[in-house]
Amino acid sequence: MVLLVHWWNGRFEHAARRDVFVRRDADAFTVELRSGGPRGTTTSTTHPTAWAAVTAARAHLVPLADWSDVTDAHRHAHPER
Repeated sequence: MVLLVHWWNGRFEHAARRDVFVRRDADAFTVELRSGGPRGTTTSTTHPTAWAAVTAARAHLVPLADWSDVTDAHRHAHPER
């Protein structure tokens, strides 16, 4: 899977942390919603296009949170991806 986008709500506390990922795997695009950090709970949905996946992901970016696109942090940490 290739990471396309990762948004984070800016919260470090496990109970409050939220992450939204969009990934590509062959011809499918997956939106993963994660609550509670790396060991938290996740749900995912599959979409036929990147546009559909990003649109679905953005619907989960609650306006009250201070969401940041942290995709580049992954690319700097793993330049081979």
